[in-house]
Amino acid sequence: MIRLRVPSVMRVLWAALREWWDAWLPLLLINLIAAPCVLLIILAPPALFGIYASANSLAHGRTPSIADFIAAMRRYFAKSWQWAIPNGVIGFLAWSSFRFYHQLNTQIGGVLKLLVLFVVIIWSMIQFYALPYLIEQDNKNLVQSWRNGLYTLLASPFYTLIVMLISALILSTTIVLLPLLFLGGPCFFALFATRIVFERLETFGIRVHSD
Repeated sequence: MIRLRVPSVMRVLWAALREWWDAWLPLLLINLIAAPCVLLIILAPPALFGIYASANSLAHGRTPSIADFIAAMRRYFAKSWQWAIPNGVIGFLAWSSFRFYHQLNTQIGGVLKLLVLFVVIIWSMIQFYALPYLIEQDNKNLVQSWRNGLYTLLASPFYTLIVMLISALILSTTIVLLPLLFLGGPCFFALFATRIVFERLETFGIRVHSD
């Protein structure tokens, strides 16, 4: 099963890399504008949604512009914070729980730490799918996008595992090679995630391949 699915993941990765390279300059400009927005904190979630909206446009064959990015930030400002707040709460609770269980210094504490880590990993996988789903959906409903992310994870567990390994490699490379963080790395990650969601929709027969 895994052998059949690995090539499809690699095809998506290659397609995302090719599209990112072809639109590198506008994505670079978008990324350079997004970077200071993240530092302002209040604009961080809207900037993230603007990046994913730009990736969605590119995946649909439309090269995004700075004006498109700023318009997406405005359009998704409230929605992005509706997404960020529960994620922040979950992240804080997971961190607090992990720290507390670590202090127990018992076998039960070790098991509970693994449980917290498992929940965080599953939630992260759902979020990987959820953001591209939210941008693609006609109905911009967060619960629906999280549900779609969960369904995709359950329908493609081995596929998702491979995708997460590639995603971790992309993120670690972006962090280690710091210039990539400012020269389009986040845009490439968002494009890869968007392309993965499109591929899953095509595989499930929900979306017709249009490339």
